[in-house]
Amino acid sequence: MIQSTALAKLEKLTAHLPFHLDDIPRINETYRNWMTDGRRETLKIVDIWTYCFVWRNLLVKFARSPDLDPADFDLLVAKIYERIVERRHTIRDHRSYANWVSVVCRNLFINHVRSPRKSVPLHDYQVVGLVAEPEEDAGDDVLILIQALESAIQRLPEYLREIAQLRIVGHLTYEEIRVKTGKKIEVVRSYVNKALQRLRDDEQLALFVRREYREDL
Repeated sequence: MIQSTALAKLEKLTAHLPFHLDDIPRINETYRNWMTDGRRETLKIVDIWTYCFVWRNLLVKFARSPDLDPADFDLLVAKIYERIVERRHTIRDHRSYANWVSVVCRNLFINHVRSPRKSVPLHDYQVVGLVAEPEEDAGDDVLILIQALESAIQRLPEYLREIAQLRIVGHLTYEEIRVKTGKKIEVVRSYVNKALQRLRDDEQLALFVRREYREDL
């Protein structure tokens, strides 16, 4: 079965990442570091994350589309990954790498579904200029929301940013944050509470949520 086989391989691949597959700020930072220093070790992390993200993204889409031929899964993963590697140097804002990868996955998957020839080479498609069409994809929505949250965290006072990042985005426990930052547990809890209160009052974040999810409000 495609899901069980893919998940088993995905677990082996993600084990080589120094952070969780959903840690969007870390992969964006890693991509920016690679663009700056060009180190092979950094590129390896970017490549592993990219391949794993594409794999999981398509796994969800294939699971939701039982009419698709499972034989196309591996081919589509490989072709989308190749297109991302080919085009990613054109990204202007390195902080948007993860979101850009998500959009490429969405657009090329839509092209694949609409194509009368499912196993067509994806180098024939044009990524530049494509606009992601509305579809129910909770993974993409969460990715966009995480990036909006990350921007809001960067607007926090400097003394709150690191702990907010570790707790809210990184999902670390208070004890893990205490060990990582060297701050007392009481201070960690206090800073998290202050950060959460400021994020609740962040007008730009609230505006983003109202604009992007107005149909759900």
